[in-house]
Amino acid sequence: MDFKKLAGSALRGLMVMVIAAGLAGCETGTPPGKMPGDFTGGTNSVPAHPSATASGDLLAVNDKLIVSFNDLVVAVPPVDCQIRDDGSVTLILNQTFQAAGKTIGEFEKEIRARYVPTFYVNMTPTVKSQERFIVVGGEVRQPNRYVYLSKMTVLRAIDSAGGFTDFANKSRVTITRANGRQITVNCARALEHPEIDLDVFPGDKVWVKKRWF
Repeated sequence: MDFKKLAGSALRGLMVMVIAAGLAGCETGTPPGKMPGDFTGGTNSVPAHPSATASGDLLAVNDKLIVSFNDLVVAVPPVDCQIRDDGSVTLILNQTFQAAGKTIGEFEKEIRARYVPTFYVNMTPTVKSQERFIVVGGEVRQPNRYVYLSKMTVLRAIDSAGGFTDFANKSRVTITRANGRQITVNCARALEHPEIDLDVFPGDKVWVKKRWF
């Protein structure tokens, strides 16, 4: 047996295996122009805006909040408040904030930035939003109280209650705000003119009047 030929064949086979493994690694490695840890899809993908929040997580007019002030040397009682029609709330030391349209996390950061270090050396605020509801009644198919989950208009609120009945007066739908103010919406016209499809806020009551023949 020629041991030199046998050794040469084995060496060539080993080289082929190493080259093949190297090519496979190139196909499955980091794509050109990417750095390790950069992902554009699959289960490891990173959102373009990791801080983006769905509209359902945004604070809104009429939301009832409990704001606690932690890590203080002298304890301060929590503030139980409701977001006013202009989107504002007033907290301790007569400080007014614009809360509507912000996430709870954003609002907490703004509160801390206002009080620390101007008023306190250290303070950690905690904001809790109580459950939010609207009431839809009158000539709708499923009159009831509904959880307010996200930005909602009059037509969407009526759709959530099953839509209009056959006896509904679509041109005279009343919104009663939490502060008692009443607004009449022509929903028949709003179907073609979305700009008059008014927003509904937590605590509002939507009432569809009956149509008389």
